[in-house]
Amino acid sequence: PLTPNGKIDRDALPEPPGDRPDLADAYTAPRDEIETAIAGIWSDVLGIDRVGIHDNFFDLGGHSLRAVAVATRLQDAGIDVSVRQVMQHRSIAEIAEAVTGQPRSSLRALTLEFTSEGSARTDDLVLFCVHPSGGSAHWYEALAQKLTGSCRTYGIQAAGMDPGEVPYRSVPEMASRYWEEIKRVQPRGPYRVLGWSFGGLVAHEIGQQHPDEVDAVYLLEPPTVQPGIRRRMLDYADVYRKAGEIWLEGRAADGARRVEIETKFRDFVDSLEFTTESPGLDDWLPFGALGGIMEAAGNYMPGVSRANATLMISEDSRSMSAESKYREGGLAKYLEFWKSLYRDDIRVVDVSGDHIDMMTKDSSIAEVSQQIRTASSGFRGRS
Repeated sequence: PLTPNGKIDRDALPEPPGDRPDLADAYTAPRDEIETAIAGIWSDVLGIDRVGIHDNFFDLGGHSLRAVAVATRLQDAGIDVSVRQVMQHRSIAEIAEAVTGQPRSSLRALTLEFTSEGSARTDDLVLFCVHPSGGSAHWYEALAQKLTGSCRTYGIQAAGMDPGEVPYRSVPEMASRYWEEIKRVQPRGPYRVLGWSFGGLVAHEIGQQHPDEVDAVYLLEPPTVQPGIRRRMLDYADVYRKAGEIWLEGRAADGARRVEIETKFRDFVDSLEFTTESPGLDDWLPFGALGGIMEAAGNYMPGVSRANATLMISEDSRSMSAESKYREGGLAKYLEFWKSLYRDDIRVVDVSGDHIDMMTKDSSIAEVSQQIRTASSGFRGRS
C-alpha cells in the first residue's frame, strides 16, 4: 500500500507472520549460549518467533541486507562474524562452528565458495563471479548449483560490506583487488571471470588487465558507460552519501530529535534499492560500499580488451527499442558499444526472460550455465 505521495504506507501494512515456515529440516533448538545468541538475532531480524539451528537463512526470508543486519548485530554482541560468513554459512550451527575460537582477521577474504572442493575434478573449470551493484555475491548461488559437477564457483563480494572495511571507488581498483583474491584462491590459470550487471564492468576490466591469463570473460548484460548512464550512476552515489550522512546524524541524536531524523532517514532511503523493509538508525548499512560502486560505474572509462568474451543479452532487453536503465539508445547502439571494446569478435548470445531473471529464474539460469559450458569449451580449444 502507498501513501498519496507514492511512499510506502507502513501504517497500512499487516503485521508479518511470525511462524516458522515449513522446511525440509525439522526444528532443532539451540544447544549452547552462542547458538542461542545467534538464534535470537535471527529471530529479531527475520521476524520469526522460533528458528532452528539447521534452518537455512535464505529459506527463512533472508537476503543480503538482512545478512548485513545479522552480522553487525552479532558483532555488537561480541561474536566476531562477517557478512561473508553469514552469506556462506547458511545455518546457525554452521556460523557458530565457523566463529568459535576464530581470531579476528585484519583483512577478510572477499570470496564466497558456493561449491565444495570435492564437487568437481581438479582439472575442471573454476569460475569467479563479480558482485552486481548491491555488493553481494549471493545472487550467483543458483548458477553455481547449475554448474555443480563441471565447475567450482566462487562469488566475489564488494569490499566495504562489513564494518571497518574500506570500500573501493573505481573499477580499476576493484579489478586489481579482486584479481589478488582470485590468485589467492587459484594460484595458477587459466582464469574465467563472470559479471552480471555492474559486475560485468569489473569482469571486463579484469580481462583487459590480464588478457594472457584470463581464458574467458562472461558479461551478463552489463551497463554501458555512456554520458547519461554515467550521470545517473553518479546521482545514485550522491544519494548513498547523503543517506550515510543522515544515518550518522541520527545515530548521534537522542529523544525527539532522533525520532525526527529516523523518520527523515526512512523516507530518504525509500528512493534506494532496498529489497524489503526500509532500514532504521539501529541498522548499519554499507552506504560507503554501495555509493562507491555507483561512483566507480559513473567514472569508469573502459579500454579495449583482447580477452575472449561472451556477452549475454536478456530477451526483454533485446526487444526494447528505446533506452533503459542499462543503456542509451536501442539494442544496436548497445551492441556497438560493447563490440568496440574487444579486438576479437565478442560472442553475443540470447537468454530468455528479463535482466533480473538471468540470475533468479530457473530456466534463464539454465541457459546461462549452458552458455558458460559451451563458451568455455570453445575458448579452451583456441588457447
